Amino acid sequence: MFYQKGENKNGGVLVLLKLDIQVTRIECKLPNVCILDIKGEEVLRIAGVYAPESKSWTWDDLSQFLSRKCVVFGDFNVDIDHDGKKAETLLEWTDTNFLAPFTPVSPTSLRSGRVIDYALASGLSIDIQIYNGNTTSDHTPIISVIPTKIKNKSIAKNVHWKNISSPAAVWFWSKCRKYLKPSSSYVHAFITPSGNVVKNNKEMCEVAADFYENFFKKSNIVKPHPYTDSPLVDYDNVEELIPEVKLNELILTVRTKRKKKSLDAHGISNFMFNFLDQDHWSLLLKLFNQSFQTSIMPRAWKDTRMVLLAKKEPICSPSLTRPISLIDSFLKVCEKLFVSRFRDVLFRRGLLPDNQSGFREGFRLQTSLLLFLEDIYSLMSNSAPVCTIFIDVRSAFDQLWHEGCLGKLKRLGIPPSYLRWIEAWLLDRRGFIDINGNKSRWFSIEKGGPQGSVLTPTIFISYHNDMGQFLSGCTSHFFADDVAAILSGQLEVRYTSQCIDLERHVKSFLDSLEYYSCLADQPLNRTKTQAMFSARAIGSPKFNIMFDSGDDESICWKSEYKYLGYIISSKLGWGKLLKDVECKVRKRISLIKSFKLFGCSSPSLRKALFYSHVLPLFTGVYPVYPLFTRNQQEDFSKFYYSSLRRAICCLEWNETFISYVLDEISLEDRCFTYWNRYLRALSNPTDGNLIFEKANLAEFRKSWLDNEFSIKGLRRSKRFVPHT
Repeated sequence: MFYQKGENKNGGVLVLLKLDIQVTRIECKLPNVCILDIKGEEVLRIAGVYAPESKSWTWDDLSQFLSRKCVVFGDFNVDIDHDGKKAETLLEWTDTNFLAPFTPVSPTSLRSGRVIDYALASGLSIDIQIYNGNTTSDHTPIISVIPTKIKNKSIAKNVHWKNISSPAAVWFWSKCRKYLKPSSSYVHAFITPSGNVVKNNKEMCEVAADFYENFFKKSNIVKPHPYTDSPLVDYDNVEELIPEVKLNELILTVRTKRKKKSLDAHGISNFMFNFLDQDHWSLLLKLFNQSFQTSIMPRAWKDTRMVLLAKKEPICSPSLTRPISLIDSFLKVCEKLFVSRFRDVLFRRGLLPDNQSGFREGFRLQTSLLLFLEDIYSLMSNSAPVCTIFIDVRSAFDQLWHEGCLGKLKRLGIPPSYLRWIEAWLLDRRGFIDINGNKSRWFSIEKGGPQGSVLTPTIFISYHNDMGQFLSGCTSHFFADDVAAILSGQLEVRYTSQCIDLERHVKSFLDSLEYYSCLADQPLNRTKTQAMFSARAIGSPKFNIMFDSGDDESICWKSEYKYLGYIISSKLGWGKLLKDVECKVRKRISLIKSFKLFGCSSPSLRKALFYSHVLPLFTGVYPVYPLFTRNQQEDFSKFYYSSLRRAICCLEWNETFISYVLDEISLEDRCFTYWNRYLRALSNPTDGNLIFEKANLAEFRKSWLDNEFSIKGLRRSKRFVPHT
């Protein structure tokens, strides 16, 4: 136990450690600051800090106690996202010392609802979460997992495929990915329904197996059901067969597939295809073609090894994990061959709607985002209050109803040969849970498609191809299982009447959504389904919205929501998104500074790492960069240059000098180049036509506002503002 007194009689910082941990205390006379060195393969410095408003020291006083690999935990009394000038002062100090902030998702202060307890780390990436149990304090405790180099003994035998002729470049980038990747999302412990924490890997396997065995049980469906018992329609493609696989196609499919070293249920990796003898290709070709012709596949192909990833927090209940299926290596190739043929059938029959853009060729995520934003901008320019409902589909791929899916695909006109193969692929599957080499018992999987399969998303969006038709009275956007519905109030009436009309539309929409959820046996996560209210008028909505069945809990109104990876605010501002990107950049640069190759570092090495691991974070902002205010664009461009200077340790250089010396183009020029390529790419695909339709509609609206033509039943007024 280590204690450092504070600046009042009841204050101070206390650090407790296990007895078997070797630790050295670093002398520090600053009140409310306790610094320790943890000894291991590498020395890790941990600092406990309490920084009240009245502290007698400054952040710069802590700089001398920082090391290459350190973590500062504490109550900083600064909310990085909301405290303005105080946050800027703290972030300037962290940037100077290459510290990255790691904050929990939920507020830590019970009184103010702010996030003021977190960690600052240098040289490593950590997991952090709040403790959800009871507490007598006005602060919620935080739990953090720090990665350390401890060799764990594994009971199971792993096969590590090695490529002896691997070039140095492959080794270098592999080392970079392991070092610079985000903190692990693997589960560290389970919380049981009784509140106990299970840390033993074998016990965790059985706890997870108990949960998922029940989770994957077949649903009880009331029949007759439209998907399985409605009259069949005669189609003209009943004799259509699955096209035969050619040898060149098989070889190309295998060679273009990523050769990951993760093992399937039988201990085989995709990496073994690199060493496959030429005589075996003809055998595989016959095997895959025989499977397509007879709709039969080896039973071993349906065995699945499941690894669990934490959705948010590494210490959680099994229900808050995501099961990733490591399916048979040969089945992966067979799925890849089948999915290209199945997508061709879907395209020829026109079964997938244009508002479904997930896992489809010719549909880009950037276009989906821009179409979504355009719909909200357009309605707001008409002075209509807008409600955007973000629907959370519970365990979407894992809840797929097998019998209903096959029945619906049959009624959509999918050829019988394809249906028989999909049925063989879906039914009679089984799996086990693997945690750090420990395996659970086998259990049956009676619903859902394997997460990690290339075929599952396509089957899922085909099954739900008519969901938009049920959600009447709204503009719906689908990206696989991400659903956003945009509703608005009536035009040309008072604002109060518009809100009343909007409330009625939302109620009708939720009724339709519940009906479809029951019909398709696709449960909704009601607690995570959220709404966002947007309007030109100032104020929040005066009505509550809730589902008709179930509990009486209202759907939460949110001022911002993360959709398709972008934080979107109710007023369509981008300040929160920029802060989120800047926080991620700081974390990466902190790791880059401490990265060494053969014990050395150099500006050229750090520059290469900046372009490969930091620049993509800036690139992700390009689609919405033109929507920023001019001040936001200038500030973000300056942040780009300052980030590059910190990465190569040249803080004394200004923007002009660094552009000349490094031949570095500005962020605006990079964005301009991106948009030129993007607009050229939109010339052919379907999403290009959708963008053109929106632009054409905006142009017609502008012409109408300019009195170039009239629209019967709609008059111009000050409520309609220009929108381009």
